[in-house]
Amino acid sequence: MPDTFVVNDFIEHLDQKEKEFSSMSNYVDRNSIKKKIDILNRVLNFLLASNINTDLSEKDIVKFYKKVSANKNYMSLKEHIYFNAVKNQRLTCYEEIFENSFINKEFCFKVFLSQVNKQSGVYFIPCDSGKCEELKEELGLIVIGTDFCFDDFYEDKKIVGKVISKEMNGIEVCQHPCNSMIIVDPYIFKPGKGRVDKTPNIIRMIKAFMSEKLSVKFHLLILTEDPINYHLDYLDYQSKINKILQELGGPEKILIEVYTSTTMHFDDRIILTNYANINIGHPYDRDTYLNCVIFFADTDEINIRNNYSEYLKLHNLIKNNIQKNIFRTAENETNRLFSY
Repeated sequence: MPDTFVVNDFIEHLDQKEKEFSSMSNYVDRNSIKKKIDILNRVLNFLLASNINTDLSEKDIVKFYKKVSANKNYMSLKEHIYFNAVKNQRLTCYEEIFENSFINKEFCFKVFLSQVNKQSGVYFIPCDSGKCEELKEELGLIVIGTDFCFDDFYEDKKIVGKVISKEMNGIEVCQHPCNSMIIVDPYIFKPGKGRVDKTPNIIRMIKAFMSEKLSVKFHLLILTEDPINYHLDYLDYQSKINKILQELGGPEKILIEVYTSTTMHFDDRIILTNYANINIGHPYDRDTYLNCVIFFADTDEINIRNNYSEYLKLHNLIKNNIQKNIFRTAENETNRLFSY
């Protein structure tokens, strides 16, 4: 199941907005709030599909569970979300970290992040939207505040057959906060069509996802075929990787690992981020197409679980195909997407 951290204040906000939107639909043209209702339902279904980490105490959660069990009915979205999480054993309480959140909410959230490794988690936190935008850029994570307006929940990031140029124009349609990337491409360092060096376009693609304000090191792992298969020497690989490293800020800004594999059998090139599975046809030296799925960007609870299951399956397949390391910028670090 996907992971989310959600403060009770956000659940209260969700509850309030659901009542507000329902009442508005009786007096105004329903189309004017249709999108907000759709976004609210997307958020609700994501929470119902997720492992939930909350700032509430276990005592409070038990109280909700007993109340709903006795009534056999949900009186609010809050009761629905918490009851569902407890019933399916998908709820963890972190009350002790957030006891003093009134002093510094952002600090409490960062303490939580330091203790709980949820690199593909979505975070509904006790901060306003302005602060959340800063944290998205700084942390490379999806962070949503308690004043969320239900205008956008990455629903436009499910993309099929988008054409992008060899210079990667068009890749921006997939942009979302992230701090890690895995690229699977057996030919990434092989000279391109017409012997073109693909490295500048590879750099453009990575920059589209790597925030300039990121306060943590961006992690990049490339899985490719051994250069000996193309009669290339390691010096050529090293030169191209060093160019990527320097263009993206050097070892202080980015961790780069390059592995080879003789067992890869992928039809398309694959890019995984904290939240997305992107398939690209033949990039960097010709116009091509891409498909993108952000695993929580769906209207249906079951689809969200299936999207996440496919994401994890691909993640594990890549992990199991890693064989020989030919380059890394730090010996004591590994891509954070492989830390769970």
